[in-house]
Amino acid sequence: MNKLIGLDCNQASKDECAIKLSGLLQEKCWVQLTTPKDSSGLISESISLEGSGVVLASSGSTGGTKHCFQPCSHLDQSAEATSIWLQRQGVEVTSCVLFNPLPIHHISGLMLWWRSLRWGASHFWLDPQWMRDPVLLEKFCTSFFQTTTSTCLIALVPTQLRRLLSHPSGLNLLKSFALIWIGGAYLPEDLASQARSEGLRLSPCYGATETAAMVTAMTPEDFLAGQEGCGSPLPGVNLRLSEKGALEVQTSRLATFYWLNGELRTVCSENGWWQSGDYAEILTDNLKSHLRILGRVDFAINSGGETVFIEQLEARISKDRVFILLPIKYILLIPVDDVEWGQRLAAMIRFDDQVCSDEMLIIKQKLLKIVGNWMPQERPIEWYSCPELAPDGIGKWNRNLWISWLKKNFSTAILS
Repeated sequence: MNKLIGLDCNQASKDECAIKLSGLLQEKCWVQLTTPKDSSGLISESISLEGSGVVLASSGSTGGTKHCFQPCSHLDQSAEATSIWLQRQGVEVTSCVLFNPLPIHHISGLMLWWRSLRWGASHFWLDPQWMRDPVLLEKFCTSFFQTTTSTCLIALVPTQLRRLLSHPSGLNLLKSFALIWIGGAYLPEDLASQARSEGLRLSPCYGATETAAMVTAMTPEDFLAGQEGCGSPLPGVNLRLSEKGALEVQTSRLATFYWLNGELRTVCSENGWWQSGDYAEILTDNLKSHLRILGRVDFAINSGGETVFIEQLEARISKDRVFILLPIKYILLIPVDDVEWGQRLAAMIRFDDQVCSDEMLIIKQKLLKIVGNWMPQERPIEWYSCPELAPDGIGKWNRNLWISWLKKNFSTAILS
């Protein structure tokens, strides 16, 4: 039986962290990857398990933050499944170079690095500062592109993709990659359309900490041909829907345990299926299944007897021509209890820094016009200003965090 050790993953020193992690795993340890902002600390020093692996925090299913135990053998299976998927497209994985802008304490960033180890491929961590400065990023990457014939791959979240697409240097860089995995959050239709129009070789995918990253992926050719969704199952993966329409996954690389509320719990059901926190559709075309995510179970509300998917509404408003021109950095829809409807929606807004309070009210009227033709259950009933509103470091929204913020700042935040 092997002990659990904590490893602080500092974004500024990912190379050093990766070296330490590799050494600990070779010593047959279980390693919990934490960050300086992680308030939970080491989950339990008394835990002893066979083999070796990593423990990562996950919010990828309902029920709040859990810590997932992923054995090294499961990470190996995930890397092998992706390797087979690439080889079917004519890509020799040993000749690949993986560019990694994602944190090592997230399964997506960890698996890019792990794939490079298992494939014998090259790997580069991209500095978080470069991801915020497309000119710096292009300068670093272009010097490499000019001296290699390798197949260059990268994984991004939609927030990173949008930032790079909006800058000439970022767009030039994106066009240099043979494949761009895009996941971690909903891919808005306007962003997918813009990427297609530029000929970017996106590969929308779906996965979670519980599944050791990707379980479905779309080929760039299918993406450019206009296919929607997250692609088809990778080797060794089965998909189905629960009675309520939530996605369920069966694969031999599911996490072995959760740590939740002070105890270890199994991840999957008795027959080996894990239920995700996402509503989905599974479409079949020419005997091939395709996955389409409809929205999070946590934030699909029942309003007046109708199911409302919050992320789809956020995508709808974000691509509105009037909205695009407004001085707004972020907008986030959250559920609020309503006696008559069960639940309704409220909107939280982070305006650009120079916007004054009088201008906020004018902008609110424009927003009301944008949603004026929406169904009643879809329209926000209140609008709030939140100067701190922002996604996390990889572009995901912690809605519970902002719901808590609003409860504390309700009276001063409302736009009336």
